[in-house]
Amino acid sequence: MPLGLKAKPRFLPRDPRIASRLPTMLLMPDDREIHVHIRNMSPGGFMATSSAPISEGTSFGIEIPGRGIVRAKVCWTDAEAFGASFHTILNIRKVH
Repeated sequence: MPLGLKAKPRFLPRDPRIASRLPTMLLMPDDREIHVHIRNMSPGGFMATSSAPISEGTSFGIEIPGRGIVRAKVCWTDAEAFGASFHTILNIRKVH
């Protein structure tokens, strides 16, 4: 009897991630600049590390080489790591 996989997946497939070690900075709403290192990036967002505490739900601007300042929002945090989503989808091939 053939195996039938007709059930819908529980999660949508994630966009491919591009690994990086990109140093950049966040521009916070109160005009502070926080240095971060982007560890991976996708068209919809990124994962980064920072020694400064960043709260879930925080909106900010981030300097993306080749793209300028891009708006994003923190989706999750875990110790020094955090994940954020871009407000608009980026063509990450243009990041350098």
